[in-house]
Amino acid sequence: NGEVVNAEILKERLFGKVEKKITLMELVGEFNANMESKVGKDISAGSYKNYKTTKKFLEEFIYKKYKRRDMDIADVKYAFCEHYCHYLTHEKTCNNNGAVKHIQRLKTILNYGCKMDYIPSNPIMSFTLRYQPFYQIKLNWEEIQKLRELEIHHQTMREVLHVFLFQCFTWIAYADA
Repeated sequence: NGEVVNAEILKERLFGKVEKKITLMELVGEFNANMESKVGKDISAGSYKNYKTTKKFLEEFIYKKYKRRDMDIADVKYAFCEHYCHYLTHEKTCNNNGAVKHIQRLKTILNYGCKMDYIPSNPIMSFTLRYQPFYQIKLNWEEIQKLRELEIHHQTMREVLHVFLFQCFTWIAYADA
């Protein structure tokens, strides 16, 4: 049936217990479908997009590490997070803070699994990563004036500069501009 099989599941099936256990990717899929239905109401499209990216990275990681498409939630433990975090920072080239966000989203999904009574507790609740502070250097007025006076002959680069200066003067976020 395309399901994950181990000795415990086989024993339960042989002796008549057919209660289906949800797998990790089934849980992620259900959570994301629930999130999609809330886009524009309770959550933003950007948040939903981030959860889809987390799902994609989890699928790729599980296949690369375990050579399968899915896995039992019982196999998601501290070591899984260690390996997943290493995968994110070394193979997907996420920075530390990006990996922290993916782990946070995985924890949120597993908390959802607890609330839905799919799992008794979140197996990775004790896994922690720390944000690294990100310092932005602000431009002073003289630097902004130099940019305003800059002669750029390439059309696209000139438009990028105009959008950037527009953001400087209006405080509109990059994503909104």
